[in-house]
Amino acid sequence: MIRKIHGIEYELTRKNVKNINLRVTRGKIKVSAGNGIPASYIDAFVASKAEFIKKAAERAESRIPVPVPNITDNEALMYFTDITRRIYPRFSRFGFPFPSIKVRLMKSQWGNCRRANGLITYNKYLCSLPDRLAEFVAAHELSHMVISGHSAEFYAVLDEAMPDHRARRAELSQYSIK
Repeated sequence: MIRKIHGIEYELTRKNVKNINLRVTRGKIKVSAGNGIPASYIDAFVASKAEFIKKAAERAESRIPVPVPNITDNEALMYFTDITRRIYPRFSRFGFPFPSIKVRLMKSQWGNCRRANGLITYNKYLCSLPDRLAEFVAAHELSHMVISGHSAEFYAVLDEAMPDHRARRAELSQYSIK
């Protein structure tokens, strides 16, 4: 349902969630909230985030949209397997086995790690970007095979594996998925 408060138009979706979730993308503001949360409370929440929404919308508009890659899923899988094989030796001292690799189109992540399953999933959109950015995502996800979450220990592992990861992350943040 579309709602408007103080000139901010947003799409409200009711879900089985505990918190109010706010997402700002190119040209859209989306809010999800639990069924028991009154609409007036959600409106007040959105209004209180007006400055954040304005800045996030400006950032989203300045990002470069990534086109859907014109390759098959199998080609993307081979590409990400190769990238991961190049980065994996940097993690040899941790002794975890080479992860399974999966590829799919994702709306909000470049990659994710299922440590317990030994699985890394890459966003197919990443195939449209320079290799160094896919290498960053691989290093980031392989670091999650060692440390869950984004603690200081996680970043110590990532720093060791890829000392220039901050510059690569900054470059990746210039792009948006869709």
